[in-house]
This record gives sequence, structure tokens and C-alpha cells, in this order.
Amino acid sequence: MRVISSILFITLAIIATILCVSSSLVAAENKGTATDTWADTPTTTNMWQIISSGDLDELKKILEANPEYASVRASDGRGPLWWAHEYGKKEMIDELVKAGASEAERDADGKSPKEITAVGPTAFQQEQQANQQQQEGAPLASGMDDDDDDDV
Repeated sequence: MRVISSILFITLAIIATILCVSSSLVAAENKGTATDTWADTPTTTNMWQIISSGDLDELKKILEANPEYASVRASDGRGPLWWAHEYGKKEMIDELVKAGASEAERDADGKSPKEITAVGPTAFQQEQQANQQQQEGAPLASGMDDDDDDDV
């Protein structure tokens, strides 16, 4: 009976250790400056989509449930704070910092989040704006061609 109890205790201890280690690894996914954890993942993609679309309410929900997502890093070393700066999302920057993201971090090029700024809309944003204007029937912004031959 003692042998069975000892085996059961050891088995449970091993399982508990495995669970603790795996939980730590999941929580630390792409966090901080350790470049070996920088990767393009579903989490980084989701965070980029939320920030680039400007969905502040969704960002707040995600950070409330998973504050560590404020510090995830894509393969280039950039993460939510860089993207928020890139898109000029001041309220998102504030939420990310409040959740633990650091302005002192550096990406693969050695740039801090504050050093990433876009001058005017990016090509992606221009394309989105053009598509939205076409769907709404609004004229295209000057300099944007709608690629058909009816221009005069």
C-alpha cells in the first residue's frame, strides 16, 4: 500500500511540475526582450488587427483578460506598443502601458516604440480608405486612380 501511495504521490508531483512549466511558457509567449521568443503567432496577428483597426474596446477586453498580451512580440521584435505608435493610437498606447508594455523595449532594428511613427496614412491604410470610399460611393481622394478608363 505504501508503494502505491508513493508512486501516486510522485506521479502527481510530476504532473504538477509539467503543468506549472507549460503555464509559464504560455504566459511568457513573445514577452520582453528575449529575441528567442519573438515570433509571428495568432496572438500577435490578432493584436495587430485590433490596433490597426483602432478597436479600443476590444483591446481593453483582451488586456483585461490577458494583460501579458500588451508585451507580445512579432518576429521583427515589434509588438502592440510599436503598432499603436505607428497608427497614432494615443488611447491604445495608454492602455498598453497601463497593462505592462514598456516604452524602453527595442525591436530587431534597435528602435523603441516611440521611434515608430508613420507620416500620413500607410499604403495599407490608403487602400482601406479607397475601398471604403468606393463602397460608400464617395469620390476617391485626389491622386488615387480607380484603375478604369473613364477618367477625363
